Amino acid sequence: MSGRRLVLPAVATGISLVLLIGLGAWQWRRMAEKTALIATIQQRIGTAPVAFPARAEWPRLDLANWAYRPVALSGRFDHAREAHVFFSLSKPVGGVSGPGYLIVTPFHLAEGGTVLVNRGFVPEARKAPATRTAGQGDSTETLTGLVRLPEQRSMFSAAEDRTKNIHFVRDPLALAAALGLGEVAPVMVDLRTPAPGGGLPVPGVTQVDIPNNHRQYAFTWWSLAAVLAVIFAVFARGMRQPSSAPDRQV
Repeated sequence: MSGRRLVLPAVATGISLVLLIGLGAWQWRRMAEKTALIATIQQRIGTAPVAFPARAEWPRLDLANWAYRPVALSGRFDHAREAHVFFSLSKPVGGVSGPGYLIVTPFHLAEGGTVLVNRGFVPEARKAPATRTAGQGDSTETLTGLVRLPEQRSMFSAAEDRTKNIHFVRDPLALAAALGLGEVAPVMVDLRTPAPGGGLPVPGVTQVDIPNNHRQYAFTWWSLAAVLAVIFAVFARGMRQPSSAPDRQV
């Protein structure tokens, strides 16, 4: 009877072990993929800037191949239609830190097309363009920056406030729609050096920080599998031991 009573627990334990071990193996594979990705990104960041892809190439652009690639682009900023993306700067850069905004500004390329450029960070008190006019020239400029892929909105992303021009996700297509722009590049560019004129915003504040915690996740799943196996072994052993109930006296 004890053997029969072990069938269902054994099946449930076996299925759970397969799932836990499989999750650990998947995390281990993800660790290898993430390690290769980080190495690729670090290698790209150190390369010389290349020309930003022409407008005709945007519909078939291989986004993954352009992520974090240094680029150079020439054109003019459209400061009248900048977007403000909420951002908190934990470590001071250029004498500023704390909550504030990333200033994302349309940049009309000399050869045609518009790219949204993240010009950098301003503290909350300097959100209004009138408080930082020094960095808002209207001449043709040549910039260098890093290509950044669109952020994905998550269930925790706050809703944008178009009335106050406050956004929470760096998605070029969504920002372009909010600003009333037409076609824009499917990627953004993070400015790495101050624009001519200096002053705010402070560029180079977005960090290339890709966490790679998959090793600990893998060992967590495998540890749970080991604990479950031990628990079942103890349970099965207890079920198989003969009853030690005393003989009844007549």
